[in-house]
Amino acid sequence: SNNSGNASASSSSSSIIESAEEDVIIEITEPMEPCANLCKLPFINDPTLSSARERVAKCQRFIAALGVKDGLRGWYAKVLSGGVIRL
Repeated sequence: SNNSGNASASSSSSSIIESAEEDVIIEITEPMEPCANLCKLPFINDPTLSSARERVAKCQRFIAALGVKDGLRGWYAKVLSGGVIRL
């Protein structure tokens, strides 16, 4: 009687484990484009720069550098099938 209770408990926990181990499937749809909001970051909008013109120029250089290669800013993705993400 005690063994059948354990078998029942172990079979229900194994079905929980199986459903928890389903993989997520995503589709990478497009690269993110850098935007002017990045200029609000303190290391770009540096208060030690004396003029607004210098801060704007620094921001423009930063955004241009991120736009050189796809994926430096990140990617948009679409979830095709939900599940567990493993790191």
